Order: sequence, then C-alpha cells, then structure tokens
Amino acid sequence: MPGKVKRMKAVQMLALLLMVMAAINLGIQDLLGIDLIRHVIHEHLFEFLGYSTDSPLYLLVGAAGCYGLTMLGRPLHPRKKPQLPSRECPGC
Repeated sequence: MPGKVKRMKAVQMLALLLMVMAAINLGIQDLLGIDLIRHVIHEHLFEFLGYSTDSPLYLLVGAAGCYGLTMLGRPLHPRKKPQLPSRECPGC
C-alpha cells in the first residue's frame, strides 16, 4: 500500500505542477502576448520528437485540470485524526 500512496502523491504533484504552469503561462500570455510554454516546448521538445503540433501538451494540461477537479475539497497531505481521550474514568 505505501507504494500506491507514493504514486498517487506523485500524480497529484505532477497535476498540480501542470496546472500552476498553465495558469502562470496564461497570465504571461495575457499581459505580454507571449505564449512561453508553447514557444519553449514546441521549439525544443516537439521538434526534437518529431511532433508538428502542440496537442500533446494541451492534452496533458487538460488531463491535469480534470484530475485537479477531483482534488478539490481534499488536502494534498491528509492529516491523522487526533485521538480523543476516552470518556471512562481511569481510576473508577
């Protein structure tokens, strides 16, 4: 079970990282009119791999966003519930 928990945390962190990168990129694109991720990824990675479009990048970001919807309302690092003291009187 610990291996599964580590994988899930890694998936959560990767999804969170992709969502944050996409949000920052959208802000830069709106302010400066430059799509940094498209430029960097397309110029350096996709041409190296032989892709002619950016669709794999947008598919990853979309998948991360969909997974991010499932993360709403739950903490990334669940805390253990504190143990409540027993109501029984220890000396009774």
